[in-house]
Amino acid sequence: MADPNALHEEGLRHSQAGRYDEAAACFDAACDLFAARGDTLAAAEMKNDLGVVYRAQHRWDEATAAFAAAQRDFEQLGDRAREGQALGNLGSLYLARGQLDQAASYLGRAAVRLQQAGEHQLESDTRRLLSSVRLRQRRWLEALVIYEASLTCLPRLPLGRRFLLYFLRFLLRLSGIGT
Repeated sequence: MADPNALHEEGLRHSQAGRYDEAAACFDAACDLFAARGDTLAAAEMKNDLGVVYRAQHRWDEATAAFAAAQRDFEQLGDRAREGQALGNLGSLYLARGQLDQAASYLGRAAVRLQQAGEHQLESDTRRLLSSVRLRQRRWLEALVIYEASLTCLPRLPLGRRFLLYFLRFLLRLSGIGT
């Protein structure tokens, strides 16, 4: 019986080299082996990796199914951080397809899960991406509010980002939204 960890590593190497069919085969085989061992977490991670490979290949339906399966598994396991990452992957997939409403929905859910998991940097990155979606939808004030939230969730900001945060808060107060 093959070693699923070795298959995972091989899949990562193939993926990094742009050999996506080979990567998908490795991740799929590793997923089956992890599942047979009862390692649901590792199997879910393989599904998430499969989604990344399918997204790179523009195999949208397969990527969606892989990310959704991984998200459900992470949710059942109570792993908020990985669930948030899978939701974020779904959001970025819908964004790549130009489906902005779906992208915003998944990115918003991802940000909440990442906040619950204490994943401040990932939460900030996800909120920034959600802000860019709202900008593309011409929902300017909402985009500013979300961008401000992306900065406030970080425990320490570099000086430039602190100035940006103060400026955003000033703009939001002028618009009647901020405190």
